[in-house]
Amino acid sequence: MDTSLTLLVNFIFGTLPWVTYTVFLLGISLKLYTWFSTAPYHKTGSYSKTSISAGSVGLMIGQFIYLLLFQGRFIKPNIKSFVLWLMSFSAHISLFLILFGHLRPIGVWSASWFAWVASEQFLTRDLPFYLGWVVLGGFSLLLVRRVVDRSVRSISGFDDYFLLVILIIVFLAGNMMRVSPYIHEPFALEISPGIVMQLKETPSLIWLAVHGIAAQILIMYMPFSKLFHIIASPFTVLAYSIRHGRLYGGMKT
Repeated sequence: MDTSLTLLVNFIFGTLPWVTYTVFLLGISLKLYTWFSTAPYHKTGSYSKTSISAGSVGLMIGQFIYLLLFQGRFIKPNIKSFVLWLMSFSAHISLFLILFGHLRPIGVWSASWFAWVASEQFLTRDLPFYLGWVVLGGFSLLLVRRVVDRSVRSISGFDDYFLLVILIIVFLAGNMMRVSPYIHEPFALEISPGIVMQLKETPSLIWLAVHGIAAQILIMYMPFSKLFHIIASPFTVLAYSIRHGRLYGGMKT
């Protein structure tokens, strides 16, 4: 195995993660500070102090369903909106399954838990392989759409293009790790702090390095980008539902 590549991989997954964690947490802290410092003040003394009202719960459930089904993509009831929704929904669901799959090599779950659904071969090899290409195709089409569609291009900025390019690089490198020649020997990938991914084969270290760098750039950039909605949306829905339920669905005193 190439010593220089091994050293590079050790740096990317051993040293660089500390920079990634620091930048990510600083970004989150800055975002929270901005939110709290600019949040409007509301008097709550005239309303009941019930933490969550019945109106809040109903609104919360509806908002979460709205988010999970990507109903916001149905801007207009036409084929174009449906295709956009289908692309977004399939890409996000596939992305979730891929991220969930990354937890298996570190011991969070086992393929044997889902033996009643499909074989281990399908769950650990076939499904991730096809999902990877589905997500890559989805994000590639979204990038093409931003370039080709004049109306979308006119409202697109650096953030939109940069995110799509980084996501494409992440999944392209991940997919190439699966199709490139690899060594049929177990490989333990150590990720700071103390996370170990037990892989059954040794992947291409070049594509592993590209995958690792691109993924960490994405994580560092996330708090400063539109992609932050992945983290913020559940909390935003929760806060909005509680406040709206108190004001309009809760009991006034």
